[in-house]
Amino acid sequence: MGKWKLKRSAVWEEQKGDWMPLSALVAMLVGFLAAYIIAETTLYEYQHPLHWVVAFAGGMLGYLCGLALENVLDLKIWRERLSVSGRTQTTRSRPRFWEIDAVRGIAVVMMVIYHLMYDLYFFQITNAIFTVPFWFYFQRVTAGTFIILVGVSLAVLAQRAAAQGSADAPLFWQNIRRGLRIFGWGLVITLATRLLLGPDLAITFGILHFIGVAIAISYPFLRLRWLNLGLGLAVYAMGVFLRQRTFDLPYLVWLGFEPENHIYVDYFPIFPWFGVVLIGMSLGNLLYDGNVRRFVLPGWSNQLPLRWLEWLGLRSLPIYLLHQIALFALLIPLLWLLGVGSVGWWLK
Repeated sequence: MGKWKLKRSAVWEEQKGDWMPLSALVAMLVGFLAAYIIAETTLYEYQHPLHWVVAFAGGMLGYLCGLALENVLDLKIWRERLSVSGRTQTTRSRPRFWEIDAVRGIAVVMMVIYHLMYDLYFFQITNAIFTVPFWFYFQRVTAGTFIILVGVSLAVLAQRAAAQGSADAPLFWQNIRRGLRIFGWGLVITLATRLLLGPDLAITFGILHFIGVAIAISYPFLRLRWLNLGLGLAVYAMGVFLRQRTFDLPYLVWLGFEPENHIYVDYFPIFPWFGVVLIGMSLGNLLYDGNVRRFVLPGWSNQLPLRWLEWLGLRSLPIYLLHQIALFALLIPLLWLLGVGSVGWWLK
C-alpha cells in the first residue's frame, strides 16, 4: 500500500481572501460559541431555533469585530514581530505539529469555560450546568478532544522514535514514566478534592488518572493503524455496555464497573475512554508519518490567534492544575462585592 498524499493547492500558497482573515474567522467562531452558551443558559425555556438566532447574531458580531481588528489595528505587524521573537525553536530536531497543540488549546479554553459554569453552581449562582443538556455534551466534547489527542500524540512520538532508529525499550519506559507522572498529579487532585468536597465527591479516577494509565499501557498499540480503530470501537462499545449496568465491585470502578448510585464529579474509566485513545492512535498513524504530515495545511502557524492556542495547548497540564485556583481567586471577591451567591458556604 502506498502512502496517500494531497497536492498543495495554489490557494493555500497565496493565502488570498481578505474577506475572511484568520482574526475574523476566529472571532466569528468565538462569538458564535459565546452567544450560544449565553442563550442555552438564559433561554432554556424557549424553543431551540431562538438559540440559533442568538448564536448566529453573536457570530456575525464576532466577524465584524475581527475585521475591525485586522484592518484598523493592523494585527499583521504584531504577528510578524511575534513570529520573529517567539519562534526561536523552529529548527529543533523534533518539531511539533502546530495544529495538534492548537486543537488542544481550544480544548483548554472549553475546559475553563465548563469549570467556570461548575463554579457558578458551586457558589449557588446557577444550576444550568445540570439542568441544560448543552453542558453535558459540551463537557463530553471537551474531554473527548483531550483524550483523542493523547492517542494522536502517542502515535506521532512512536513514529519519530522509529524514524530515528531508537530501540523499543526506551520508548516503553518513557511512556511508563510519563504515565506515572500524570497519574501522580491525578492523586494530588484526589487529595485536594477530598479536602474541599469531602469523600463522597472526591475525584478518585478522573481524567488525569485515566490519561496516566492510558499512556502507561499504550505501548502494544502504538504502531497499529486500522486495527486500533476496530479495537477502539470495541472498547468503547464495552464501556457503553458496562454503563447500563451496576456491579458490586468497588475495586474495579476504574475499569468502568460502577456500583449502584455511583456519585462522581470527574470520572473517566478505562472502558469506554481507552477506546477513544486507540481511535486517536489510529488517526495519528493515518494522518502523520514521523516528522511529515500526510495532508496539507495552510500556513497559519504564525497567525496570532493560533499562536495563543498553541501556547495554551503546550501548557495544558499546568493550566489544568492551576486554573481552578485562579477562577476561585477571581470569583470569591467578585461575588462577595456583588453580594450574590453564597461564598464560603462549604466551610460551614
